[in-house]
Amino acid sequence: MPKNISIKNLSVVFPDKVVLDEVSLGVVVPEKICVVGENGAGKSTLLKVIAGAHEPSDRQVIIGKGVQTFYMPQEFPTVDFSKTVEEFIKTNTTPALFNKVLIFSEQIGLKLTPILNQECRLLSGGQQKILSLATALANNPDFLLLDEPENHLDIVARQELMALLSEYKNSIIFISHDRSLMNTIAEKVIEISKGELFVSEGGYESYLTSRQNRIGSLQRTFDSEEKRIKQLEKALIVLGKKAFRGKDVALYNARKRELEAIKQAHKTTPRARDEFTKIKLRDTKSRLPKRQVTTPCRKLKTYFS
Repeated sequence: MPKNISIKNLSVVFPDKVVLDEVSLGVVVPEKICVVGENGAGKSTLLKVIAGAHEPSDRQVIIGKGVQTFYMPQEFPTVDFSKTVEEFIKTNTTPALFNKVLIFSEQIGLKLTPILNQECRLLSGGQQKILSLATALANNPDFLLLDEPENHLDIVARQELMALLSEYKNSIIFISHDRSLMNTIAEKVIEISKGELFVSEGGYESYLTSRQNRIGSLQRTFDSEEKRIKQLEKALIVLGKKAFRGKDVALYNARKRELEAIKQAHKTTPRARDEFTKIKLRDTKSRLPKRQVTTPCRKLKTYFS
């Protein structure tokens, strides 16, 4: 049976908002999924819940038997700042994986051997990110959970990372604002919006088409309801006069209730927007030459067995 993670009717409620509202999702190895959404929509929260790093208001996350997950947060953990690079690796891997961390790190663009005794807090944001990524890749979990893995990386490092993630044999669930990374890695895109999950097959371009179709449908429904409101308002003027004389009272009351219901829905659900401005994406360019490294990317496939 394939290794899997199942989420059923999951809710996460913060004091000021509902982040996830009874959402459901199933992921099976080796699916690769990108999670997108506006800032504060709940992207990082979803990954933390899957990793067990955040306790939801209603926990309905079922991790398959023997399934391993590894979560890499968006920023390097402050609790690890005082550790040396070597201590960080040993804390987050087994001794057998130590050399793999060194190899993956060098592939992405950072030689760790000269800085093994340096404290992590002294590393740049890019160096911290590469260290975290190399450690995550070396662990080779069934589900690799990455929160904006492209952050702090230069263009060449992003290219190398895309190559490694493309070769990854297990599942990846990642948050990203890099269009190239989404198109290269993602088989599905999940948008989190107003507590709901919207799943589309394929990469960024397929997601855009799916999103536009969904929003277009919502807009047409909203416009149709607005048209119905105007029709009902006109009809109620006539029916109201009849009802005053005792005629068609039941019909008048029915149309009045219908109008009130539609108006209430319009108050709580405004017309869907079709612009794509709040989810800002970058596009990794591929014109720069690749960094020369000791171990070519194609030879690293054996480390994902």
